Amino acid sequence: MRTLQLEKTSASFRKTASLAEKEVIVLTKNGRPALALVGLKDEMTLEALSLGRNEAFMSYLDGIGDRAKRGRTYSLEEIRGEFGLRSPLPKPRKPRGLKGIRIKGGPVSDTAIEGRR
Repeated sequence: MRTLQLEKTSASFRKTASLAEKEVIVLTKNGRPALALVGLKDEMTLEALSLGRNEAFMSYLDGIGDRAKRGRTYSLEEIRGEFGLRSPLPKPRKPRGLKGIRIKGGPVSDTAIEGRR
């Protein structure tokens, strides 16, 4: 992280932005942090930055931490439901097993047992 004083900075914005691609640049005003320039490597960085500045989301996370300390946790499906999001993956199907499948005239279970003898 690099700190630059706004009062003494003569670097162009383009040069400062180029520096921010490599590390966080904190600009100070009267000795106090005023703003930061952060390079966005990908969309995930932008999303994390946006969520981190969202007061409602941060309050929600604080509440989750408090509930977890009391022993109450939520499944991913419960959280998705609370935000009205659908599951990205289809629900897994229960395996039907090998019952009724035949290999070379015999049930699979018998064939597997014979192969181990």
